[in-house]
Order: sequence, then C-alpha cells, then structure tokens
Amino acid sequence: MIEERFNINMKYDTIKNITVYTEHDKVPKDYRAVKIYAIFLVIFAVVGVYYLLWFNSIDYVTGNVLTTEYVKDYCRKNQCGMQMVANFMAAVVMLICIICELIVQVSNKRRDRGSFVPRVTLIVGICLIFTCQGVSKTFKTFGSEPVITTAQISEKYT
Repeated sequence: MIEERFNINMKYDTIKNITVYTEHDKVPKDYRAVKIYAIFLVIFAVVGVYYLLWFNSIDYVTGNVLTTEYVKDYCRKNQCGMQMVANFMAAVVMLICIICELIVQVSNKRRDRGSFVPRVTLIVGICLIFTCQGVSKTFKTFGSEPVITTAQISEKYT
C-alpha cells in the first residue's frame, strides 16, 4: 500500500515520477521592466527635486496691498508646488513597480512574455500624463505677467 501511494520501488531503492530540475530548467530572469522603471524613477525624482529647489527659491512678498509682484510670486510658488508633488508621486509609483517586478522575479513564476510591453507602456504613460498635464500651465505662469484689475467699492451692502 505504501509502495503504491508514493510510487516507491523497494527493490531498487528508487523513487519514481520525480522531476529533477537543473540550471537550464529555471526561468530566466527578465529585468528589462525594472531597468525602464528605474530610468523613469530617476527622471521623475530629478525633475521633482528641480521643482523643489525652484519652490524654495521663490519668496513670498508680504503686505496688505495686492501687487503684481505678490500675485506673480504666489502663482509661481503654487504651480511649482503642484508640479513637485506630481513628479514625486510618479517617482513613488515607479518605485512600487520596481518592487513588484523584483518580487515576481524572485518567485520564479513563469510569466507571459507578451505582457511586458503593454504593461510598462501603460504605467509609464499614465505617470507621464499625470506629471505633464500641468507643465504647460507652469510655463505659462512663469512666462507671463499677471494682470490685476482693481475695483472701487462704493457702498457697503451692494
């Protein structure tokens, strides 16, 4: 009964139906996605640091009068802050993708080779759209002067 259950041939002291793995049978590790994610992680982090430095270099003009200089600096600092956060969030997404890819590579699971390009393209594309949607607004903010119009209040309850 034991011989039938475990497929053991007691005569020759061998075990049947066992697969022996060699070095050639292991799944080759594919680090192309990790390399692409790492490149974009560095790009997003460097651009985020650039906007962080720009954010810290702009000083607020304080006072009770709404001047062109105050509005210009306020808009620039606000836009730099939004771009900085967007780039750092994209860098965090790339870091999470790198960690997930390394976990899959360590687990030695066989994966579809065809899913590499669409997966990486989708993730990088979403991050690029997320970070680049405000770039035109940022350059417009830095390239133009604000226009301030004033209004005189004649009565208190109008």
